[in-house]
Amino acid sequence: MINLPNKLLFTSIVILILTSTSFAQVNRVNYKILGITVVGNTTADPATVIANSGLKIGDEIEIPGDQTLNAIKRLWKLGLFTSEVKIEVEKKVGNGVFLVIKANEHPRIEKYIFKGNDQLDEEDLDKAVTFVSGQILKPQAIYKTIREMKLLYIEEGLMNAQIETSLFEFAKADTTDDDEITVTWQNRDDNSITEEIVYDFDPTSRRDVIRRIKDRLLLIYDIAEGEEVSVTKISFINNTSFESMDLKSELAETSEPVWWKFWSDNSFNKDDYKIDKELLKTFYNKRGYRDFEVLSDSLIYNEDESEVEIVINVFEGSLIVVRNIIWEGNTVYNDNILGARLDFKKGDIFDLDRFNQNLRFNEKQTDVSSVYQDNGYLGFNLETKEERVADDSVDIYITIRESQRFRIGDVNIDGNTKTMDKVIRRELYTVPGDYFSRTAIFSSLQQLANLKYFNVEGLYQKGIDYKPVNDSTVNLTYSVEERSSDYLNASVGYSGSYGFSGSIGVTLTNFNIANMKYIENRKESIKFFG
Repeated sequence: MINLPNKLLFTSIVILILTSTSFAQVNRVNYKILGITVVGNTTADPATVIANSGLKIGDEIEIPGDQTLNAIKRLWKLGLFTSEVKIEVEKKVGNGVFLVIKANEHPRIEKYIFKGNDQLDEEDLDKAVTFVSGQILKPQAIYKTIREMKLLYIEEGLMNAQIETSLFEFAKADTTDDDEITVTWQNRDDNSITEEIVYDFDPTSRRDVIRRIKDRLLLIYDIAEGEEVSVTKISFINNTSFESMDLKSELAETSEPVWWKFWSDNSFNKDDYKIDKELLKTFYNKRGYRDFEVLSDSLIYNEDESEVEIVINVFEGSLIVVRNIIWEGNTVYNDNILGARLDFKKGDIFDLDRFNQNLRFNEKQTDVSSVYQDNGYLGFNLETKEERVADDSVDIYITIRESQRFRIGDVNIDGNTKTMDKVIRRELYTVPGDYFSRTAIFSSLQQLANLKYFNVEGLYQKGIDYKPVNDSTVNLTYSVEERSSDYLNASVGYSGSYGFSGSIGVTLTNFNIANMKYIENRKESIKFFG
């Protein structure tokens, strides 16, 4: 592994002022800078290094003094150099000095390689490693990529993945092939370990390729993925309303081994486990336990961390039932009509999921919102407030904002290039002049999907857009994405009289005949005899 450098800047910078005459620390002498050179740089331009140091030929500096210390600080902050930056007096002439800046650059990466990965492919691991060719390669950046890669493995349930890195230097290049160059890299710590990389290139630029990569490093990630962590047992604490077996069955991805479920996978994945804990909350909420929460959970690993036992401590709370439902702000529909849609009575278990569906949207389109939105109340909105009564009951206040009633103005169609507008319009239930209707829009989208001319997923995700043009009219736009529904068929046969015979036919559907000059909307066949 690569050793991380000292984190403290001032302990990592070494300042050496060497002259032909020894200076006592207490004696400070002013000198004129006669010249500045840079050594140790590989890609950094010397003039740029000197400019960034802040030192200039002709300036007077005090040796020892703050100017050299500040120059070193500025160079270190560039992020180009390692922790050791030196400024030395190369030569003293009278009251003048020639300075040399010794600054070792951080290496630059040429390429990185993954070895030993099986469960995660290179595309997955590339999400954690963002190095590009020519980028400065710092030890702390390498450590960061290792951490990110380990997180990816943890997501896959491979908690014990081990990742080591090694750096390889340019050793030699084989340029005998006209179409490629084979570069041999050798391990910095063990020259007997080598790695070959083949480059495709233009032969005329061969020398440039070698010059570009010879001062760079090859970074290799050696990965030992290890075995997946297996769940051996799942236990629940403080569950009194439901059996542990019932709760285990609610966990979608986290399970303990059962002899008769020989096909099941009991590997442990932290992200899936987190989702499964939310499923427990949903399970309890649907059954009226609104206060349920997972108080704590323990993951108990065995010695080699290949197996884990899960202990989940829950707080169930009290079973909550509905006491009163109070409607406020409704003038168009009375409490009985809205209550029938909501379908909750006094004493019913408060199933929050069913409550929200019946209030805002359910599959049958019988929810409270639909009674308004199917009758033109486009701006309809509602808010709910729960007020706990004792430990086991709740009063629910539902405030209605009915707003203005809207009629449909223009009905536009967008995205159709082959299908004629009239083919689409005859499937629509939304008619200009009618009141806005949510159900009519969904029914229209269903009809368009049944045509099988359009991308169904696109229809339901972004197939409708509506924009009010004033306080009583709304324009609708249906957006479709056409897909090909043409098809080719062929048949072949043989008879003693005619030999081989056959036909090829093509059926063209779903196009605008007005845009086709020569093609008719019919089946065309080509027959042949052999």
